[in-house]
Amino acid sequence: MEYPLVSIVVITYNSLEFILDTLNSIKEQTYKNLELIITDDGSKDATVEYCRTWLDVNKEAFVSSKIITTDKNTGIPANCNRGVNAAGGEWIKIIAGDDLLTSDCVENFIRFIAANNSAQVIYSKALGFQGNIIDKNYIEHSFAGYNKFFSSDTSKQYKMLLRRNYGHGPTIFFKKSIWKAVGGFDEKFKFEDHPFALKVSKNKIRLYYTDVITVYYRENIASITRSDDKRIFSNFYCEIEKFNKAEVYPNCSLIIKILKKTEFYKLHYFDKWGLNRRTKINKLLFLATYYLNPLNLYNKYF
Repeated sequence: MEYPLVSIVVITYNSLEFILDTLNSIKEQTYKNLELIITDDGSKDATVEYCRTWLDVNKEAFVSSKIITTDKNTGIPANCNRGVNAAGGEWIKIIAGDDLLTSDCVENFIRFIAANNSAQVIYSKALGFQGNIIDKNYIEHSFAGYNKFFSSDTSKQYKMLLRRNYGHGPTIFFKKSIWKAVGGFDEKFKFEDHPFALKVSKNKIRLYYTDVITVYYRENIASITRSDDKRIFSNFYCEIEKFNKAEVYPNCSLIIKILKKTEFYKLHYFDKWGLNRRTKINKLLFLATYYLNPLNLYNKYF
């Protein structure tokens, strides 16, 4: 088995509270041919200073290491692009500054590509958690349709990705040459995972999956996809609609466009009519519409 250089790219933004756990999970990798890239997106706390101190003590654990900084916050896709661009490894593993890698994360991916020579973009299982990393807090991340999606050819995968995302973004492992070939992560959007998967698939590159846990993913209430204490859902649905208008609607079927538009306007009018306020009645109404979502039903049966 070959042992290519793998670059682990840590994306940080005000990550001081959790970054030690992240960095230690990288140091503890059983696979040792590693480069560490930390790319910070204009943190206002002491994240960068802490990372520099940690690297001074632990840099011998890596083939090479570096920290990249910027004066202003530019968003997740741009931060990912800076890190991957600076990476010297053949393979890339991106991790957020509040998530953790399993100790055999990279080793599992390398074993998978050794057995699947054509694999260039691979996803895996993830375990979500809240608070401390203890078993009772784990939430397994798996999506309906995994087997159907990852066993399909590139044409079918692309059509399915026009409906919804399948791979869990924090687990992605990919060749740097693929990132370069498709033009990197799309900085027009505020999220990176679904746009990148769709772009890769559109370029007829198959997405693979290995059924092992490689990432512990922190369920963070401050995430751009999550609501706050006063609202049921955030305005992230507007970002999804922006992505849909640019990349999905021009290429999907009429029925998928109608179903996605229906979901967007449902959320839009929940907001407009004050139904997004976190009350018991509003939550019950929202849950009822969620489980009767026509798009979810269509994806389940077609």
